[in-house]
Amino acid sequence: MPANGKALDVSFLMADAAVTGQASDWNPSGIVNNQQQYVGAPDDVFLNGGGSQTITGLRAGVYRLTAATRAQNANGASIALNGATATIGNVGDTGNALCNGWGWTTTSSVVVEEGGSLDISFSATNGWANADNFKLEYLGQMVENVSLTVSEAGWATLMLPFEVETLPESLKAYTCKAVDENDVLVLDEAQSLAANTPYIIQANQGEYTFEGSGMIDGTLHTVGALTGTYVSMDAVVGSYVLQNQTDGNGIGIGFYKVVDGQQPTVRAFRAYLNPEVVSNNANVLKMVIDGNVTGIGNMVVEEADAAVDVYSLSGILMRKGVAKDEALSGLQKGIYVVDGVKKAVK
Repeated sequence: MPANGKALDVSFLMADAAVTGQASDWNPSGIVNNQQQYVGAPDDVFLNGGGSQTITGLRAGVYRLTAATRAQNANGASIALNGATATIGNVGDTGNALCNGWGWTTTSSVVVEEGGSLDISFSATNGWANADNFKLEYLGQMVENVSLTVSEAGWATLMLPFEVETLPESLKAYTCKAVDENDVLVLDEAQSLAANTPYIIQANQGEYTFEGSGMIDGTLHTVGALTGTYVSMDAVVGSYVLQNQTDGNGIGIGFYKVVDGQQPTVRAFRAYLNPEVVSNNANVLKMVIDGNVTGIGNMVVEEADAAVDVYSLSGILMRKGVAKDEALSGLQKGIYVVDGVKKAVK
């Protein structure tokens, strides 16, 4: 079976360079000989009226079928994958990229259960049509519902293959735009979860189930400073992985730099910080929530609220009783303390 995103050549199952010929005024018998093949095909094979083949024992996932095709006056010419039918255009309809009128014809996707089968077919009811180089492509696996376990430390990462409009109660999600020059994680709170987007999660201890349906593959998805994965993998050397380290120089929950030979596992549906986002080559990134170092320190969350006071890091009162969403407006670059929380002005 093809790997994720790869194509399996099934031309040999369809009789390579399949050709249909239907009776017409210029060809009463309907027999077509020596039709020009798609470049690279090893032989000519005539299939009167089309052909079909069933492939069984497939792994669960989403598939589609592609073939090199051409036709003339063949209104019913098509290739099909189960119920997904794709019409073959006349010579020239798809251009001549494949030489002398050949073009690609691709079906829509089909979902197959574990151990299921697919019917591949090729047909033409009028005129003539050629089809060759059949490719069965595995696009990925469908996933329904994903569970996330949050430890007593209250932090996790998450990426889902589907959208979630309403977050579970007591759970907050953040995208990470960047890590600033002071190793501060600059985050935006999200009110919903987008598909294929990695998040940092803050929640009470427990297991959370996200309901939905979506397709996953082996591709990594990067948004801002975070990269998410749908398959368990060894952490990338130089990246930062969320861990709880309390021994040695560990400060508890934080994003710890991954060194060669000590690569933790990033589990499926989780995420890590990209290597290039940290300019100071720090060994661990911390975050602060509401002025309290909880293990994950130096996190900046963008939010608007009631009036607040603004201080410099040295304790000088810069502004008093200003709106939270305007607290840093017009200030010079640097780190300020807004309502007890460190915030950065770039």
